[in-house]
Amino acid sequence: MDFFPQTRKNIGDLWDNITDDVFGSSKSNIMRTDVYEKEGNLVIETELPGFEKESISVDYKSEYLIITAKSKYEAETENRKYLKRERTYGEYVRRFYVDGIDKEGINASFSEGILKVTVPKPEEKEAIKTIKID
Repeated sequence: MDFFPQTRKNIGDLWDNITDDVFGSSKSNIMRTDVYEKEGNLVIETELPGFEKESISVDYKSEYLIITAKSKYEAETENRKYLKRERTYGEYVRRFYVDGIDKEGINASFSEGILKVTVPKPEEKEAIKTIKID
């Protein structure tokens, strides 16, 4: 039982913000994401242009939905003299805190550079419960 889910979420969000500020947000820009509600589900749409479906993974672990995309460095086969080189390579990760969902109900699809993950919306939990004192 997790007594501090909101605290864990806040720490994760803070870490993401700090790393973007310190190291720059170029890697997070590669995975620009929209999150919205539709028909009782949370929908996460992430731009992943240039990635192959096989290089993308979606995992749910410890209340976090984790999207990972990997791109490999292109081996130079020709003698090239770069005038400008902006493309980045490596592993890119986005994490989203989603508590109390049915992990078996998560679905994902990838088409035309857009990853779409549909998550059953968690049931609303009552914020306050009054305990009767005997």
